[in-house]
Amino acid sequence: MQGRAISFNFLIGDALLVDPVFALDYAVNPIMFSSPRMQGQPTDLDGDGLRDLDGAEYEAAPDRVLIPRFLGQGALASSELILINLTGGGRFTALVDFLVYNDNEEVFSRNWTFRCWTKVPLLTISAQFSQSFLANASNHDVSEIIGYPAQEAGWFELDGSMAWSTNTQIVDPAILAVLVETAGTRSGAETAFSLGTQTNGALLPVGILGDLD
Repeated sequence: MQGRAISFNFLIGDALLVDPVFALDYAVNPIMFSSPRMQGQPTDLDGDGLRDLDGAEYEAAPDRVLIPRFLGQGALASSELILINLTGGGRFTALVDFLVYNDNEEVFSRNWTFRCWTKVPLLTISAQFSQSFLANASNHDVSEIIGYPAQEAGWFELDGSMAWSTNTQIVDPAILAVLVETAGTRSGAETAFSLGTQTNGALLPVGILGDLD
């Protein structure tokens, strides 16, 4: 198709990361955006050279992202969150709102900003993810986790609040997230769940106007 993007919803695969220095490895399943266009048909309907996640070229992006579990950060667990902003692109800063739940469904709020994409420790985002906070400063469930009652856990959700460049401001950007957890010499990656959809995502604008470029 002369180098043009076309609809082809049959690819499979995953990403495997192996770190020989720290002897860690984990795999991440793909986050998929299929196209509603007929197989082989061009998908760049507006001719902007981008893969628009608008429900017409490709599936809409998620509205809210849910990470189903995390371990209290401390001696046992050390986790990193991979975030990417799908609205605006590489020259935009995104503000993300977090709701962090302990193992008793008590909720705490936090926000975090990043540019384009980031891989950041949970403790850098907030001390609310820490073992000490969950155990000593929250109304946690003392019966969790079975077999490891001293270890705290929880889950969290996130939602894009605002994205901006030196020229443009966008409300409610679409955000993707993957949690990478490490306990001792073992690691695992958790591809997030999602709720709802929004149609302002794209892969991947590089200008200060975002998709409008």
